Amino acid sequence: MMSKKVLEGKFKFIASAILAALLIIAFTLIRSTLTTSDPIYSIDDNSIITLEHVNSGNTLALEVAATEQKRQSGLMFRDKLNKDEGMFFIFGSERDLSFWMKNTSISLDIIFLDKDLKVTSISSNTKILQTAEIYNSKTPTQFVIETLAGWALQHQVQEGDFFKIAGVK
Repeated sequence: MMSKKVLEGKFKFIASAILAALLIIAFTLIRSTLTTSDPIYSIDDNSIITLEHVNSGNTLALEVAATEQKRQSGLMFRDKLNKDEGMFFIFGSERDLSFWMKNTSISLDIIFLDKDLKVTSISSNTKILQTAEIYNSKTPTQFVIETLAGWALQHQVQEGDFFKIAGVK
């Protein structure tokens, strides 16, 4: 039978080993949290996302359209849109997308983006209040920016450029 001192010694050793393991795990978790480059955002239809055009550094403050209902209504029935503002449409996965200007009285630039926020196509200076002309993505797309007509040209946005998330409110 082991003496009380031997048992106490083994217990202290085991407790120290467990504590050391917990400290290593905690340090690893804290370090990985501090070094991650992609912040986690919670985005819904009430959010405003700020996207930065990587090449020019110009930003857009965009209303989020993440649900089917908000994506369908988009910027319809708006009389005005401020400079450097618009809407950011979010789809669950990349797909071929088409947009029209039904009940939209503001000419827009429609910027189609893939899952990496790479510009895949741009439809500039859309025709207002009509459904005859449809604006299609050239390749499968997951995100779409609608902003004032001329924004893409003014800021030299081209196919192949990237946007990045600068913030979410």
